[in-house]
Amino acid sequence: LYFCNKFFVRAMSHKLIFSHRLFYGGKMTYFIDTNDARNQILMSLLNERNQITEKFSFKTLEKIGLGDALIFSTAKKWNDEEINLLPNKISLYCGKISEKHQEIINNKEIAYHNLMNDEIFTTKNANITAEGVLALILEHSPKSIFENNVLIIGAGRIAKAMAIILGRLGVNYAVVRFNKDKFPECFSFSKTCYFGEQFLNHLHEYDVIINTIPKTIFDEQNFGKIARDTIYIETASTNSIDPALATHFEFVPAPALPQKYAKVTAAKYLLENITGENNYV
Repeated sequence: LYFCNKFFVRAMSHKLIFSHRLFYGGKMTYFIDTNDARNQILMSLLNERNQITEKFSFKTLEKIGLGDALIFSTAKKWNDEEINLLPNKISLYCGKISEKHQEIINNKEIAYHNLMNDEIFTTKNANITAEGVLALILEHSPKSIFENNVLIIGAGRIAKAMAIILGRLGVNYAVVRFNKDKFPECFSFSKTCYFGEQFLNHLHEYDVIINTIPKTIFDEQNFGKIARDTIYIETASTNSIDPALATHFEFVPAPALPQKYAKVTAAKYLLENITGENNYV
């Protein structure tokens, strides 16, 4: 019932946006922040559907009318000045924003859509993120993918997608999870699983570490346990280790992998999300 209600509300929100624009007299224009490569392709996809699009700029806010839509990267980091500059009574598509900023846009009667709340989109996005991680391993490792032992820290969407890819390839991997209640389910997609800090005593066994958890995992007390020449791939939005500590191993930051390795596919997923095509009820 929860998911039915969730997708019903989402479907209705798209209808309300369209009605809102018609009320103010005219067809909606999508103002798109094209600093993100995915959004450049998204603009073309919308144009193919005879939608009106323009590149977004804070210098040309006067072009934006009531009921128009603004589209930003899911990784967009907002500051107070930018939020306060947004016009009233528009639609805003982006990633998560702070509670403080949500209060401001509510007062502006802005219809806010967190793109990451769409479960289908986030799952598909995790799949192409995992593909990007695989590409990074191939780029940075001097070994064949089949000679690497991989440690995946976390058990969310990206971690599961990574486990599926490595499993299908026949690559040796293990998973780390910190949630005690959900730890047992890790064995449904990995033969080797570590709970909590159990993995620290096994770090010497792994050539590649993939972190997916946005919190500190390694510090000055335990980073020395990472084996020499290990490839440490950071996919989380917050670093799990200070890059300055990477004195004997390679730290590889991995933000925005979908736009780097699969921008066309990523743009299609964004289009499905924004137009409501992911609604399956």
